[in-house]
Amino acid sequence: MTTTVSPQTESTSRPRLGRGVAFTLIAVIIATFLGASATPTPLYEHYQQLWGFSSLASTLVFGIYALALLATLLTAGSLSDHIGRRPVLLGALALEAVSLALFASADGLTILLIARVVQGVATGAAISALGSALIDLERTPGRGSIINSVAPTMGLAVGAVGSSLISEHLPRPTSTVYLVLLVLVILEIFGVWAAPETSGGRPGAWQSLRPTLAVPRQARTMIALTAPCLIAVWALGGFYLSLGPALARNALDVHSSLIGAIMVATLTGFGAAAVLTFRKLGGRTVMLIGTTALVLGVAVTLIGAETSSAVLILVGTAVAGIGFGAGFQGTILTVMPLAENHERAGLLSTVYVIAYLANSLPALLAGYLVGKVGLVDTTRGYGALVMVLAAAALIGLLVTGERKVEAVSVSETPTMTNPRYVVAAITALAAGALTLGLSGIASAGTLPTTGNSITMTISNDTEQTIHLEGADNPYGQWMQSPRQSLAPHETEIVTAYNQDPRGLTVDVVYSTPDGGQAVFMANDYPQFDTDGTRTTDPDHYFISSYIDGYYPNLSVGYHLSTRPAAGGPNINGRGKTTVRLPNQFLIYVSDAASAAAFYGELFDAKPEVLSPRYMTFDLGGGVVLALWSGKSRDLDPATPRNFEVGILVDGGSNEIRAIHDEWVAKGVEVVEEPNEDVFGLTFVISDLDGNRVRVAPADH
Repeated sequence: MTTTVSPQTESTSRPRLGRGVAFTLIAVIIATFLGASATPTPLYEHYQQLWGFSSLASTLVFGIYALALLATLLTAGSLSDHIGRRPVLLGALALEAVSLALFASADGLTILLIARVVQGVATGAAISALGSALIDLERTPGRGSIINSVAPTMGLAVGAVGSSLISEHLPRPTSTVYLVLLVLVILEIFGVWAAPETSGGRPGAWQSLRPTLAVPRQARTMIALTAPCLIAVWALGGFYLSLGPALARNALDVHSSLIGAIMVATLTGFGAAAVLTFRKLGGRTVMLIGTTALVLGVAVTLIGAETSSAVLILVGTAVAGIGFGAGFQGTILTVMPLAENHERAGLLSTVYVIAYLANSLPALLAGYLVGKVGLVDTTRGYGALVMVLAAAALIGLLVTGERKVEAVSVSETPTMTNPRYVVAAITALAAGALTLGLSGIASAGTLPTTGNSITMTISNDTEQTIHLEGADNPYGQWMQSPRQSLAPHETEIVTAYNQDPRGLTVDVVYSTPDGGQAVFMANDYPQFDTDGTRTTDPDHYFISSYIDGYYPNLSVGYHLSTRPAAGGPNINGRGKTTVRLPNQFLIYVSDAASAAAFYGELFDAKPEVLSPRYMTFDLGGGVVLALWSGKSRDLDPATPRNFEVGILVDGGSNEIRAIHDEWVAKGVEVVEEPNEDVFGLTFVISDLDGNRVRVAPADH
């Protein structure tokens, strides 16, 4: 017997969401897509520390997303009108899930760029279908348009702040936030599957993939007048989403990803507020408000950056955010009414082309210039350019006044309708941007030796070649890059330079090809505010230095050696303990800050913070306990990453019992081990990552 299921029977067997619930779901999905696009922004500092990111690499990661989004939007923007909203949204959400999985597993720049391209394609495919679905599902006329205007900017704000909070307070900062979003996207896939289809579809799906870029004659004058404002608005957004966190860290000397996220949230949040506040005003009035706010906001932000004033930076960003929202909204309200119904799709595509190119290409250029002239000068020039563009649009509006643009026959052919020209133009721009980005990453900038600089003399006193694992100079640039490898008994001089008079931090990581205890010894100059003492495990050497503006030029010598240091640790101030060699311990942890709090309480010691991924505790007697949360390669992937540190204590069982009781009183879970043998009392504790610390009496 054969049973045939009709489309009606199939649709009734599928769970269905009500129109109100579906409307809310679509709004949440819009915020999810835009929030996910802002998620990498607060993580750029982590990426820089893990993989030696440059400012250009940060802007490339951002810019390639915008270009992929634009290309997809132009080709697949109207696809949901032909095949339905649900198939497009399910495909876009599936691609978004793939991109999030790639982000979570990324181990370098290449995977990160691939993830951003996939994410750009997913967002570009979804954004038109989502906007149309909102209009389809709205019960109150105009409500869908309001959500369309507000949800993206609010999504950017929530995505940036949420990413920062998760990365700072949960383990595995470069993967946890993406896994959280991945779960949300999977739930949204089920929601879309159950949501009603709002588009009946129509023929011509393949033809709809041909890009249409058109400016009707009657809209050309107004496009020319509003384009400077449109470019200024989206160029400003691109800067904040790519270099904003670096500017915040540099200007305020606050090394938290949250401050950069707050800047992004302030810009986009006030932009959303402006859209809601000015939605009933005329387009010209909104543009006047937007351009004025852009000029004032950027000027105040630059003053705040020059004076290291957090208040001025945030106030300026808020005012610029009003310009961000009002400027774009005013452009849409001013330009779109000039097009006939059949011309609006091409005109809107033109607006988005200008917007997304302005969003990506200036940011890429800024990232390139940071490596040449520094972040401070690049920010000044970028801000000045945004103000000039906004001022030009403002002057144009004031000069033209309320004059109307004469309409022309709708039969006149718009410009640039040939899809081959559109694709060729976008491809050329994208190729040029990527060439600029990759060439900048591959070359090291050179600058005169002025301002703050560190010259590090690194000598390899071992019998094996050491290899460069990573180099990080987030607040300046290298004048001479570290060698990729350093042969036994060779010496190299590495110089780093920074224009900012407040200070410069340099971090270089080397690795050895095989085992054997390696002890790092350095010449430390505390009077020059340098931090030269680092510890290592058998696989890595860590070098870090800092200078401030009072000592603008400093030479520090480092020696990489296999010679162990002598002495014993001082646990809890007792001064009677002895640790047998090896006496330099490196523990791999998922979150350095949480682990530092645990071990700080354990040893009654304050950690010496060397970088967000690396901290040490000086236990006395030349013994250093180090916590490392950065990326490192296992020599044997099958070997567990958990470590055990042994502490041998002189003084007999009474001394060990005293340490035991003190740690128990602090709430540490202590596990005693059988002690019928000659060693006496032995106990073990575990940290948050399962690393073990074993305390036992010394066997003389």
